[in-house]
Amino acid sequence: MTNPPIALSKKRSSVKLNNFKSSPEHSLPEGWSGKLWALEQGRQHVKTPYLLLLDADIVLKTELIPTLLKKVAGK
Repeated sequence: MTNPPIALSKKRSSVKLNNFKSSPEHSLPEGWSGKLWALEQGRQHVKTPYLLLLDADIVLKTELIPTLLKKVAGK
């Protein structure tokens, strides 16, 4: 059985992953953790109005993604 949120995300996804390279101007600023800084660097390349960040150990309820999409559509 296909997981509905995963099937929905694959159907709607136009994400292309690129290899991001570190450079001196993007080095870790004081006060930032590595993970949060990496997320911020990736966020700067997002061109969509919404971004959902999840950790790999997060288990979503089946209705979460459809509920979020309905909320966005009714904003």
